[in-house]
Amino acid sequence: MRAWIMAVLVGMAGAWAQPAMAQGCAAKLSVPWAGADGVSIVVASSGPKCATAKIRLDLRDRAGTETEVYVGKVDENAAFYEVTDLASMKKALGAWIVDAAKARKTTADLPRWAKGKEQPMNGEFPFYPDEGVDRSMYEDLRGQKRPMLCYIQGMESEACIFLDGHGDANMIGAQSFPG
Repeated sequence: MRAWIMAVLVGMAGAWAQPAMAQGCAAKLSVPWAGADGVSIVVASSGPKCATAKIRLDLRDRAGTETEVYVGKVDENAAFYEVTDLASMKKALGAWIVDAAKARKTTADLPRWAKGKEQPMNGEFPFYPDEGVDRSMYEDLRGQKRPMLCYIQGMESEACIFLDGHGDANMIGAQSFPG
């Protein structure tokens, strides 16, 4: 009789585990982009296992239209190196976007690009302006104080995007950091 009860309990435990396993590592978080008048930052994960999940960052406008900004894998992004389960994924998604939004809020927070220098420097680490962004444009954007978001995009850098006067997101460049 005990063997039969144990078999039933083990079988039930397997059945209960199936829905949780089916969920995998799906999580989603949306936060308002400070100063971006109705634009939200949406981060999400998907995949059967958190250690190999895909991650993405989108922007959602007032009409609800989402624009893809970044897609990557957990094991290729330093912000997710401690992710092992759904709880740690949710925590990492929140830190990825909320902490990043606190650090630099506008283009005025970018490092100054000194005359005669190849690129702006943030301490000992260079900021790499996006292709087509020259010193004049960069310094003009700093002066405009446009809403900006910098997010970790790999193991040793973060990408920075800003909203232009038409509400479109544009890449301004990437900030390196020690990996």
